Amino acid sequence: MKKLFFISLSLLFITNYIYSQEGLPGINCWDLNGNRINDLEEDKNFDGEYNALDCQGFTGQTGATGATGPPGGPRGEQGTPGASAYQIWLNLGNQGTEQDFINSIGTSNNSTLEYTANVQGGTYQVEKCCCPTAVDLSSNITFCSPGSSIIYAANEQNGTVILDGDGTAMIFFSDEACETKQSLIFDLIIRCDDSSIISESIEININ
Repeated sequence: MKKLFFISLSLLFITNYIYSQEGLPGINCWDLNGNRINDLEEDKNFDGEYNALDCQGFTGQTGATGATGPPGGPRGEQGTPGASAYQIWLNLGNQGTEQDFINSIGTSNNSTLEYTANVQGGTYQVEKCCCPTAVDLSSNITFCSPGSSIIYAANEQNGTVILDGDGTAMIFFSDEACETKQSLIFDLIIRCDDSSIISESIEININ
């Protein structure tokens, strides 16, 4: 009887011991080789941390190509023809035949266009001559019409002049003219698309 009691007691002790032992931690999902070590190649997103973001499964197979969609809608109706260049010319208020229209856009050697432009001479005063000075000459210029205008200076005396497209002149006096306060004189020239040239003299004085 005692022997049976000790055997039962031993079995109970062993059973309690087994259930009382804590099991090993589970393997993390990123621990691909199961060594319970955070290996460098297991950091799948290279952020220096080992967590669920590194638990990536194998890449799946490429899916099948989808079916071709239906064709586009029916072709649209043809638009209304646009106005001819001659009609647009008439719509702008011009009058004349198609030949008149052709003559109006002909080359400069066979053109009936009349170009108008004007340049006025004048005298200007500047406060200093030691450095470049801007002088507005736009009031002296009536730009070419129609077409574009080319504006430039020529025959400069006692300095240099650079003109831009809006009629502003950049004045550079020579050292001698600046020391002796001599006037800078040049021709203001405008040329139109028909090669006509208009020129007048401009004088810049030092106060």
